[in-house]
Amino acid sequence: MATFDVTKARYMPAPSDPRFVLMNLALGGFAGAVATTLTYPTDLVRRKVQQIVTPTQAFESVPYNSLLGAIDHIYHSEGLPGFFRGLVPCYLKVIPAIAIAFATNEKLKAWLGVSSK
Repeated sequence: MATFDVTKARYMPAPSDPRFVLMNLALGGFAGAVATTLTYPTDLVRRKVQQIVTPTQAFESVPYNSLLGAIDHIYHSEGLPGFFRGLVPCYLKVIPAIAIAFATNEKLKAWLGVSSK
């Protein structure tokens, strides 16, 4: 939300501008990409720790048994890039969804005459 609000204040045209919807989509997608990039490592670690709690046949044995163990395992086996493994497919899902959500929100506010400030 903060990224969207900051970029919106600088780049968003007036609601009557024909580029309004396109800019909403672009800025919403950008905000979604920033948020996803910043939070993806914690989500990845959360999923790895869930493998400890609810093991499946594919992951019956994991080489760690704690949150810090999962972080240590990822870092030592894959390095820093390991914390971002799978980020591109996540972008393909999140960016359009967030872009549509922000654009819809801004269009509804414009139609209802609600101020964003």
